[in-house]
Amino acid sequence: MPKDTETESGKKLISLDEILALAQIKVPLTEITQFVRRSRWYLGRQSATLEFMVCGYTDVDGVDPSVLHVIAKDDDGGVWNLPLIIAYESLDGTLIAEVPRPGSSSCFIYDATSLRVGQKALIGDVGKSKVEPKVSSKSFEQSNTSFIYDDLYFKLYRRLVPHKNREVKILEGLSRVTEGEVPQVIKVGERCGYSTHLILESLDGQDLYGVIKALLMHGDVERVKKHLSNLGVLLASIHRSLRGLFGYESITTDQLYLRAYKRVSERIATLEPSYSSTDYNSSQIDAIAASLSAYIERSQRGEDSKRGRTSASTQIQVIHGDLHLGQILICGDRQTLIDFEGEVLGEKDDWFKAKEYDLAGVARSIHYASFESRYLLTEAGEMVVSELEDAFLGAYLSDQSTYLDSSVTAFDRDLYEVLKLEKAVYELEYELRAQRGLLAIPASFLLGRRGEQGDE
Repeated sequence: MPKDTETESGKKLISLDEILALAQIKVPLTEITQFVRRSRWYLGRQSATLEFMVCGYTDVDGVDPSVLHVIAKDDDGGVWNLPLIIAYESLDGTLIAEVPRPGSSSCFIYDATSLRVGQKALIGDVGKSKVEPKVSSKSFEQSNTSFIYDDLYFKLYRRLVPHKNREVKILEGLSRVTEGEVPQVIKVGERCGYSTHLILESLDGQDLYGVIKALLMHGDVERVKKHLSNLGVLLASIHRSLRGLFGYESITTDQLYLRAYKRVSERIATLEPSYSSTDYNSSQIDAIAASLSAYIERSQRGEDSKRGRTSASTQIQVIHGDLHLGQILICGDRQTLIDFEGEVLGEKDDWFKAKEYDLAGVARSIHYASFESRYLLTEAGEMVVSELEDAFLGAYLSDQSTYLDSSVTAFDRDLYEVLKLEKAVYELEYELRAQRGLLAIPASFLLGRRGEQGDE
């Protein structure tokens, strides 16, 4: 990357070495590289060579840069924005590196999103009316940078994509046609053409996953059904709005099945090198892979084609794409859907999918919550969990049928079951990569168990 590369916004990139030389700081590229590679949002190859440039900084008087927008570019062309802040005293934030300076005290390099001064600089003009707000420690778990600044929620998308960020485009559209179903968009912008930022209202609520898990631990099944029924109605409304905003495509059901089988096959191929880095019993992964491979081989449109499914058509559209109970916030008497970014391990440009994929995501999340609460191990637990899934589906389908009368938009139960399988395989790969200790949940589903941990 040349030192004077022009960005899309007309600004120039300069080298990180050059800007830090103004402050007489030895560039801590090793520490910054390590920070990038161990961060949750960096899921690229760990051996990738990274190149660092700077695009935009504040309070630079020729010596003392305080906020740097560092561009980390790997040799595959992936681009990330890493906001840093340099301080000459120890601060309460996420420390990336302590850099000794000859003849002077050390300086400290922090993740700018973890410090109030850095957050204020990133929020910009929108935060000017906020006089020393109390910065909440609450955070949302996701793959990009985010923080809460008073009543604002800031998200910085570090990966450069060739079009407007998926979530920005979706939320801008939905906020014009819905009220309360998604967070209110306050401001959208770009930083040097290499990243997009989104400022939303900060929602003071509980995520539905934690609420349902707690209710199941106390055996309050009826309240869980009520929450899931409300979610079914909410999702039906969101799907209608997305259909109206972005349209739809008609494809054969055969194509949808082939797409699902292809994804499952590709993920099976990634399992073997992934599980070698975990302590999980690899024989269970082998059993899952063998079972899924046999399932795919039996189902390669042979038997299903005989049932005439190849001539059927259905519609695909923009959906949430990474829906689970943790993506729904309960705010007072309403539910709000958040994080339309798509899956962390998903396909970058995969906007249009069957609505059943979102439904399958909720079903899988119900299984996660039931497993973690150990409700599946209770008497009749498996049957009740099935009833919870039906409560959600029933509310969704009842609401949809009021508005959609075309046969091509009808719910496909077989496709739904296949997509639950696809989601579980995705979860298996995700848990193998993230090593959160929850690998047994998708494994138990794929092996046909209830809530048993299995041999680990």
